Amino acid sequence: TKVVPGEEILTFAKFLLLTAVILPVVPNQTYGPFGFNPLKAWLVVVAVSTISYGSYLLQKAIRGRSNVLLSALVGGAYSSTLTTVVLAKRGRTSSQRHLFAGATLAACGMMYLRLLALLAIFNRALFHKLGIPFMTLAVLGIGGGSLWSLRTETTAADATPEETPKNPLELSAALLFGVLFVVMLIGTHYALIYLGRTGFYTLAALMGVTDVDPFILSLTQSAGAATPLTMAASAIAIAASSNNAVKGIYARAFCNKRTGTESFILLIVFGLLGLLALAW
Repeated sequence: TKVVPGEEILTFAKFLLLTAVILPVVPNQTYGPFGFNPLKAWLVVVAVSTISYGSYLLQKAIRGRSNVLLSALVGGAYSSTLTTVVLAKRGRTSSQRHLFAGATLAACGMMYLRLLALLAIFNRALFHKLGIPFMTLAVLGIGGGSLWSLRTETTAADATPEETPKNPLELSAALLFGVLFVVMLIGTHYALIYLGRTGFYTLAALMGVTDVDPFILSLTQSAGAATPLTMAASAIAIAASSNNAVKGIYARAFCNKRTGTESFILLIVFGLLGLLALAW
């Protein structure tokens, strides 16, 4: 009960009840040229929320007795963007720049494991297409960030309070994600038709500025049908790399100059490495 307060248990119970009520009545049929399937859309919301909630519970469990790196790894599975901002704010008054910069890189490496899990659930063809490059990026991010955070620094660890992550199973947030998913599904279809390949990839890069999950998961539904598989895989790689670059900007903006600059450089380089997946 210390890890999962009663209010959060109630929220989870409501979410399960809503899922149980909706699933039997949601049509399992594809509508429109963009391939919208209401049942698959709701399953996407359930899967993303469940993965995020599992990481959220782990964060609650280790809160107050974990180190920065472990918090970053668990947080990266929940939301690498949010974790980057939290680490930047925590590192603002700390002199341990290697620790926070490396932990931020490791959190961004966890993003690729999260994406692979979602691809494995919703589109095996995309999973096989991006499996090796994304797993390589995950190893580079997590391994490189962990080693970087362990670089020797003379200053003792600073005691900075941890921010409490928001419960990802708030029903309003889950429904908003579902709406964004449908909008992205329709938007990517028409972007491919009216803007062509260049416009489609530009849209993918712009999606990196926000939460990439709705965009990427919309591609899992259209890839191989409305969207060519190779183009969908390339767009996912571009969106993820763009998101890493944006997180570098966040780290520089919210942290102190030295730590923020170090995090920015690491994430920009990591984002550029992510584009190598296009060659695969």
